[in-house]
Amino acid sequence: MEIILEEDIEETFDNTTTEPFEDNPMSPLEAVSTAVILAVIILATNIGNVLVIISVFTYRPLQNVQNMFIVSLAVTDITVAILGMPLNVAYTLMSRWKFGLPVCKMWLTCDVLCCTASILHLSAIALDRYWASTIPSTTPARGL
Repeated sequence: MEIILEEDIEETFDNTTTEPFEDNPMSPLEAVSTAVILAVIILATNIGNVLVIISVFTYRPLQNVQNMFIVSLAVTDITVAILGMPLNVAYTLMSRWKFGLPVCKMWLTCDVLCCTASILHLSAIALDRYWASTIPSTTPARGL
């Protein structure tokens, strides 16, 4: 998906010879349903991850190193939901970027960094689970 800035549109399009971009390619029903669905996804992401963090910190048996990986993953997923998803929803609904170049750079940087951190946390959790199953004598016993 290529991001088109309004400044670029004004510089590259001559209004006398070409048609300007359509402001909203979605119908009002499509835009509202898309906004509602994406808002529910963002809200569910935040609530679910906050519940994970609360459960680990309030229930003593869950406070171990393995579950701290899960808490760390939940924190990175919250940053994705707060820093990346809302601006992506706005960009999707407006079909162009209207927030300027600095915000665009900030959004892309945060989105890439947060998503990469989330992927790396998943990798660390997978390695931890792999080592726990293949070398059980060196990992602490887990009471379930």
